[in-house]
Amino acid sequence: MLRVDIVGLSETRRPGSGETSSGGYTYYWSGISNGHRVRRVAIGISSKLQPSVVEVDERIMRVRMKRTLGFLSLVAVYAPTEMRKTEEKEMFYAKLDSVLDQCPPRDTLIVLGDFNAITGTVRDGYDLCVGPRLPMAPVPETPTVLCF
Repeated sequence: MLRVDIVGLSETRRPGSGETSSGGYTYYWSGISNGHRVRRVAIGISSKLQPSVVEVDERIMRVRMKRTLGFLSLVAVYAPTEMRKTEEKEMFYAKLDSVLDQCPPRDTLIVLGDFNAITGTVRDGYDLCVGPRLPMAPVPETPTVLCF
């Protein structure tokens, strides 16, 4: 049996921001409250862990918790797709940079979620972060996620 204590969730479509507990987990979500159920990001954490939640927006949220040695900062993301406007992608990654800068430097940092990346078939220089099985045709420009 697989034991999972922390999971990042995308496209949760929960209204606004909040938390709920079920099945031994507490789910924290961050979204917009304008009635549109789009985007939204969440983190599910075993109820035995005690996080401090920092809600950012419908695409980014941060959770911090004490560990045996120091602290753990988790940042869950739901990035715009490569097909979105350049400005939207740049705003997302600028905000993500800002959120990561706010994480204490001694924390163990984990970024998880859906980066919606289409990297094409070129792996030059990215062999350690892009797998060899890419079904898409070459992308005309360097994907935003690879520049991050």
